[in-house]
Amino acid sequence: MKILFVFVLTALLKHADAKCYAGSDPVLCDDPGCAGSCTPGNGCYCNIDPTLSCIPTSCDLKATDCCPNGLFWNKNTSCCQDELLCTPACLNDETCINDEGVPTCACNLTYYKGKTIADLKPTVTCDEKGTMIPKVSICLLNKLGYDPNSIQLKDQSRLDCGFAYPEVVDNVRVEAFQVKAKAGWCGNRVWVNGPKVYYENTLYINYTKKNLITVNPAELNFTCSYNLTMQTSLNVTLHPIVVTTYLPGINGIGSYPFTLAAFKSSTYTDPYKDGENVNVETSVYLGFFVTGADGDKFALRVVSCFATPNKVRDDNDPNKVSILEGGCAAPDAEFDVGIDSNGDTLEAKIRFGAFKFQNFDTLNIFCDARLCYKSEGCTGCKAGKAADPSIGSVGISLGLEGNLNSGSSVPHAAFPATMMISCILMFVFNKFF
Repeated sequence: MKILFVFVLTALLKHADAKCYAGSDPVLCDDPGCAGSCTPGNGCYCNIDPTLSCIPTSCDLKATDCCPNGLFWNKNTSCCQDELLCTPACLNDETCINDEGVPTCACNLTYYKGKTIADLKPTVTCDEKGTMIPKVSICLLNKLGYDPNSIQLKDQSRLDCGFAYPEVVDNVRVEAFQVKAKAGWCGNRVWVNGPKVYYENTLYINYTKKNLITVNPAELNFTCSYNLTMQTSLNVTLHPIVVTTYLPGINGIGSYPFTLAAFKSSTYTDPYKDGENVNVETSVYLGFFVTGADGDKFALRVVSCFATPNKVRDDNDPNKVSILEGGCAAPDAEFDVGIDSNGDTLEAKIRFGAFKFQNFDTLNIFCDARLCYKSEGCTGCKAGKAADPSIGSVGISLGLEGNLNSGSSVPHAAFPATMMISCILMFVFNKFF
């Protein structure tokens, strides 16, 4: 924003020497001997002597009604000028033209002399929030016979497949197009290569509708790559088991998206999908993350988690089994529990060995979590205020019911992940000091 401000300010200073008409022939309409006014189609004339034209110092009409031939209306300075001067200055690939008395920036097609369809390659910005933004020069499109207003994705399977808007990049006006980096979204092609995930899509640009058509519609591919993380892996996977709510900030200031997902391994980059199976005793990895909060100041701390076969939270449930207490693994857990990360960053990673309750077909897990000032120490096993669930509660759920079938007494009996994982009911409590 500062760079843009400096650019605009520089442009205005550059043309600050453009002066309003101050001559006497014709006279200014404000001159007491003229007392002139302007009317549509007639221009500006003195009321004292209607045979004399005049030059206004303000005019709400179109330029040709305000300024006679040889003068140009400058809407920025609200006066007639004797120089064809665009303010602010035109961009690198534009030129200032006379558009019915108004200095106007238009494409300078000689700027792209010799350019062909082979030069029509979008530049791409890969936004860290998961947005791909291909950009194409508007004047180059005009030069080659394409309509900048026709830009869209080749795949139009949704009503919201992208959003186009003009932008200035390197002093050239471009048409930018926002595209979500998400699997299955409007024709996105996705693949993973090592620690990176790649998204590719295709822009479709139609030719300008005119009598002589010399080009076919253009199809331009663009690609973005991102580091494969807990968050980006959810965009790679179709139908991941994931839920998002909003976590109020400390002292009620702000509100941040708060997400929970279930993963298959300690990489936290391979989410469970609807319909997948999991075995009893197989580790289930719960990944929590908050977006939008200041990661230098705050951390996410999951304080406690417990499981019951019931979908309604009851801290006195006789079947209650603790998983996490005071931010650490419950000391008396009868199954494996591990804390891979908690209270260090805006992500928390907790794993536990999958299990089911005898004679019950449901499994529900309840957790307390909060944002924490890093300066107060957010890691380790703590109680007191850090574990108090009574302040600022918010609830989210990942399904409610399921038919958990362990099959037999074999320890690693399989049952559906959607029945085990998606029946997790999360109550997230946000603590404030």
